[in-house]
Amino acid sequence: MARARVVVVGAGLAGGAAALAARRAGAAVTILRGRAGASALGAGAYDLKAIGAASSAPLAPEITEFFEAARAPVVLADALVCSAFGALRPTRGRDQQALAIEPARQHLVPDLQVDGWDAHAIAASLDAELRARGGAGARIVRGVFLREREEMRLPLAELAARHDDDARVDWLADRLAESLAGDAPRAVVLLPAVVGTRPAAMARLRARLSRPVGEALGVPGGAATARFLAWTDRALEAADVVRADAEVTAIALDARARLTLADGSVVDADALVLATGGVLTGSLLYGSGEHELARELPELVRPSLRLFASIARPDGDEPISVWLDGAPLAAAGSLFGREGERFLLGDRPRLLSAGLAADASQRVLDRAGAPVAGLYVAGDLVAGAHRAALAAVHGGARAGRNAALD
Repeated sequence: MARARVVVVGAGLAGGAAALAARRAGAAVTILRGRAGASALGAGAYDLKAIGAASSAPLAPEITEFFEAARAPVVLADALVCSAFGALRPTRGRDQQALAIEPARQHLVPDLQVDGWDAHAIAASLDAELRARGGAGARIVRGVFLREREEMRLPLAELAARHDDDARVDWLADRLAESLAGDAPRAVVLLPAVVGTRPAAMARLRARLSRPVGEALGVPGGAATARFLAWTDRALEAADVVRADAEVTAIALDARARLTLADGSVVDADALVLATGGVLTGSLLYGSGEHELARELPELVRPSLRLFASIARPDGDEPISVWLDGAPLAAAGSLFGREGERFLLGDRPRLLSAGLAADASQRVLDRAGAPVAGLYVAGDLVAGAHRAALAAVHGGARAGRNAALD
């Protein structure tokens, strides 16, 4: 039997997957959207493990179910894609607008004079990478591809929104056709991520041209972000998930979880899924040990890396701590355990792997390694988990389903 109400904190890939899975399991679901998470920094590629790492492992059913249920404009297939800087990398999934690079074909790079798109550098880098793979190389294509001079300084997401207009897409198709008239029809066109915030824009452009066309990956906060936010919001609305923009400041754990929001209001949940992202999104907060010691010595010193909101039981006990390398972080200067600074000042990947410990069901573990009833975690907030989009979806779907049914 499903729990009556599941609350998900965080509306990225992990949070969205958790919300939809909990709804499919029969729970009423509320999703709280606060600060932008790691998913909003996406460029249009969906990796299974480390970014750019090739992997032949099959996708878990939960991953394909999520994208199918969300009707996401995402292609789940191995492909070689091009970054916004002309570097090639493999990926397990990509936005429908993103071009799957085919080294055997020549690639044409139109000289759109917009911020974030250096066509000369991209064509040179892409040419070298394609030829290193025995391919046909790449070259720049000159022409007028912007209608207004002020578009040269527009944010790419705003320029993409202008291409949601059919007439604007037709104008771009005509300009491209004129500039590419002398090129072989097998040559492929690589554009920046500016062709619409909806899939219909790229579909129309492809239909108008007599050759393959697609985009390079975007930049954080660009068109790929706008597209992701649009299709996830549609999916949540279609599933009758209640959505609210709110920051959580405190979580009280009892028979139910009670969340206190920044405006002072409270939300109760039979089960709670935390999917707010990790260090990069500010969900894990850093305070130097020296600062903590100087301010609160001796009885209230906290670990230097801690969660964005306090989590406490009715007796005041705070059972949750941030974990790193398989163990909880201790307070700065502790005689027992490990100080956070040893890891924070080390190499970058170890810092990014910090988070909340979880078991195979995505249940949060307390400092002693025991699961906390009704509390689940997913995405980049899981200690040691792969920081990759498809891994976040997989963990989010498990967390949502288990939150509804455990």
